[in-house]
Amino acid sequence: MPIPVDLFLFVSCCHSLRIRTPTSAPSSPPPPSTEEGKEPCRYTPACLDVCVRVCVPPSRLLFVAITHTPCVFPTAPPVLFFVASFSAVSGVTTPAQTIHAHPYRMPMDGSVILPTCGEDVVTDAMLDEYLEQSASPFSSSDSVGEMLAAITAGSAAPAQAHGLSATSLTSTLGASFLPTFKNFHSNSGRPIDLEVSSKGVRRPASHRVSTSLALQGNLSASEITSDDSGDFAFLTSDVCDADAYDLIRHYILYCKQQEKELEELEEECARLEAEQQHLYGAAIAAAMTRGISQASATNTLSPSNSNGVTATEVSVSTTRGVSSLVTRDEFGEAHIDPLKTCPYLNPYDAACKLQPYRYGQPTVVGCYTPVFKSGSLYRCTAADGSWLFYNDSQQYTMHVKYIVGASSVITAGPHASVHQRASGEYETQVMVWPQETEVLLVGEVNGFKNLSTAVPVDSSYTNPHATASTASARALLNHFAYQTGKSSVSLLTTEDVLECCATQGSKWTAAVAAAGSSDGQHFVDPGFPPCSASLYRKGVDDLFLWDIPWRRPFEYLPATQRSEACLFARAVLPTDPCAGEGGDAYLCSAACSLAEYPTHVVRIFRHPVSTDVGSRERAAGAYRVTLNHGGWWTSTVVDSYLPASLKGPDLGRCSHDLRKLWYPLLEKAYAKLHGSYAAIQCGDPLEALQDLTGYPTFRFDEEWAAVAQGSTGACASKPTSYSPQSEQLFVFLEEVHQRGYLVCLSLPDDGPAESQAAQTGVVFGMSYTVLRLVRHGGSRLLQIRCPTLKMDSSGLWCVKSALWQQEPHLAALCGVDGDGRPEEASLWLDWSEALAMFEGGGVCCCRWDWAHDCRVRGSFTDGIPSFVLEVRVDDSSEDASPVEAYCILSQEDDRGIPADHPHRALRPLMLSVSSRRSENEGCDDAGSDPPADQRIRHVCSTNPDIPTEQLSFILGRDTALRVTFQPSVHPYYVIPRSLGEMNNKLFTVGLVSSTPVTTSGKLRVRLMQLLSSSPVFHNRRDFSTSQLEDVAVASFQVRGPDGRVRIGYGSTIG
Repeated sequence: MPIPVDLFLFVSCCHSLRIRTPTSAPSSPPPPSTEEGKEPCRYTPACLDVCVRVCVPPSRLLFVAITHTPCVFPTAPPVLFFVASFSAVSGVTTPAQTIHAHPYRMPMDGSVILPTCGEDVVTDAMLDEYLEQSASPFSSSDSVGEMLAAITAGSAAPAQAHGLSATSLTSTLGASFLPTFKNFHSNSGRPIDLEVSSKGVRRPASHRVSTSLALQGNLSASEITSDDSGDFAFLTSDVCDADAYDLIRHYILYCKQQEKELEELEEECARLEAEQQHLYGAAIAAAMTRGISQASATNTLSPSNSNGVTATEVSVSTTRGVSSLVTRDEFGEAHIDPLKTCPYLNPYDAACKLQPYRYGQPTVVGCYTPVFKSGSLYRCTAADGSWLFYNDSQQYTMHVKYIVGASSVITAGPHASVHQRASGEYETQVMVWPQETEVLLVGEVNGFKNLSTAVPVDSSYTNPHATASTASARALLNHFAYQTGKSSVSLLTTEDVLECCATQGSKWTAAVAAAGSSDGQHFVDPGFPPCSASLYRKGVDDLFLWDIPWRRPFEYLPATQRSEACLFARAVLPTDPCAGEGGDAYLCSAACSLAEYPTHVVRIFRHPVSTDVGSRERAAGAYRVTLNHGGWWTSTVVDSYLPASLKGPDLGRCSHDLRKLWYPLLEKAYAKLHGSYAAIQCGDPLEALQDLTGYPTFRFDEEWAAVAQGSTGACASKPTSYSPQSEQLFVFLEEVHQRGYLVCLSLPDDGPAESQAAQTGVVFGMSYTVLRLVRHGGSRLLQIRCPTLKMDSSGLWCVKSALWQQEPHLAALCGVDGDGRPEEASLWLDWSEALAMFEGGGVCCCRWDWAHDCRVRGSFTDGIPSFVLEVRVDDSSEDASPVEAYCILSQEDDRGIPADHPHRALRPLMLSVSSRRSENEGCDDAGSDPPADQRIRHVCSTNPDIPTEQLSFILGRDTALRVTFQPSVHPYYVIPRSLGEMNNKLFTVGLVSSTPVTTSGKLRVRLMQLLSSSPVFHNRRDFSTSQLEDVAVASFQVRGPDGRVRIGYGSTIG
């Protein structure tokens, strides 16, 4: 009766997995042959009877081969079979023992290399398993039974049972590990060490300043070492029997084919899962856009405005499900179809399969196959026997290294080297720089092993291809310098180029065409040109960012959509921002949070002068972005050149629709303000939110950690009761969320791939916006925005959870009872799940109704400010009411400043507010001269909403406090302070409220100077107004609800 087993066994006389060299072995293996009238043993789909062949070569090596039927045995019982024992004395074969063995498939690396021209090859895993004594876990004292028992362990411990190499092990397991950016820098100039656990997942940039950045391509250890091949002739060098040789040969080929089919099946399943997730994400974005379009259609105001421009909307549903509309087409997007998206790098698209390269093409035409699963390095075997390699990366130098069989006949390529090892094998290698094509060898290869590695480039390398990508930009800058009469491009200003673009108009058409630009946009920013210095400044930036080509949108968008590149494509979605291949996850998190309120995204891009001027500038390729930098509202201009591949932006992008430029341009403006893209790698999303909104922020990491530590024993399979500290933290989040503040929860930088967080689709290192907090009975739930949510995510309150049916009232509160449309790209978490998943969070105190913002710039000299603010609230009218406001003190950001800059270090700050001291109040300095008539009432703390009375400094970039100014005849004073010795340390004081600051209205602000001898600067709470003097002049800003900023100079703000 046929026995369907999948086993091939070598048993030597010493019971060791080793082939000994026969005393009279032939110099080369005998060719496959057959006896007369007998077909060679070949495997077919038909069942075969068990056939045991015994071959006794001079080295007394015993081969026991069991032919089999190819079949599937996931449910097959253990198989009984006999192992033959050979007696060297009598030459008799007798049954030795009965062994129970489970079917087991030998792990291969899956590379099918069919023998051609007499070439016989096996994988490196085979060589390790059967030839290397050091790789075998069995000693000479191990019995055959012990070996088979270990082999039957199979999946339980494949590496231990078989002594597989790291290459074959990681290839079998499909390890995926994201090296950190810190490792990238520390390993510059030498191979990357990626031999780590397959469960480790590293992602870039957490809420804390970190040096964790992801490498491009997500190369794992198996991908770095790639596929291997061994010389089959070497394995069979001891075999004299032709039938045994033929049996081994065909069995190995069969195993390789089966392993290849299994790996292809696994890869196809992974591909389908990835494609399903890709389509799911695109469908979510489309559904959100469609919902916005429908809401916009029902809220259309009028078909046209006073200027005859068709009224269209830029909109998105906010966290409360209300569409925010921009009722004028001020960004020229009326012709854009928001549903006709252009997704980023869809690997499943037919066009992507036809053109897999990201940065260019090999200089030699041929059929190239990827060496690494993620691409990056490609190999082609030409008709003349040349092995060509193309490096399709930007940050790696590919050290291509191959070991080929001793019977190979090869010569080295023009820039390659080759030498023969002691074993007779040849070692050949060549270095392939980014976007270069090199020849490794020419000739006939009989078996090979790939030892190629990817080595990160360092700051000494200048990519000529990246430089060539901006030749047209440099030509235009030279043309602008000539037209403006400037002797050098370095003398050009942004205003010079804008003026040229505005005044010359059509005269530039020929120049633009000659420079190679076909989109009609010809503005190039001389202050932040597309060059390597805008990516990384050697000696200034702490983190290295490799050279990347610069491209305008028309260079990577499909031909049919090149004219549709715009800021918003009529819809701002919280799913738009996508982190790139650097460390911008924190900035991406902040942008996602702000996109919940799209009108505030639109305000950032609103032209400071007028809509018409903004339209003309955008037509030339110039975009205005207004950000809060060092507390000062700064309008900066950027061009449309982006660090990008042929597939789209490499850094920040809008993945679901590459036509949208708002996030990559926002990131570019942020990089320009800080000097380079490298300067903005890694950071705190709360600081970025303050830069985007102007509102103060604070974190609650310590409070979260204390509660989470006490909740570590909570059950993960059902809701649990909560401690008083846990309940207090939940109540705190409810309170700040009800005020309309943005609440974000931060994930750790890294974590296990099998964790609940990873299974739901959230990305380590990112922060996520809390949409809702719901309590019902003993249940506490949070809803967070998750743009990367997996459609099959799990959890206590996942979409398919039975708890929703068990709690119908709670389901109705959360909107998951089928009554109404649920919130897209959102995830419900039990409070216990959130405590276990996140490691902290923070709050942006965005009082959107406090839309009046004034800023005043000054400087510290040894901690003494150049001014204090005198604030008056009118009490003369009958309806006089208090004024609530945030007082904010900011210093220059240390990000992007050279290490030797005297003001790089952040100084401890204090911001306090004083009011009139009554006569019956005690005085710190009784009998002081002059007598004190003001007392400090409020001092900043780590939470702006909870000021303190204690005089204390806060070490941070910003500090703030919330104050209620009561109507009074007496003024209030806002006093900034700093600690330490310094000269001209710039600072900015901001006042954000619902009441505008005017010269004669309800809220009035004047600048005064407090003498350095004042007791305030000696840590006293009381001081005299007689120590105040007038300030001659200072710079100030006033920003209104429309986002436009007016700049003034003087001592009175208004």
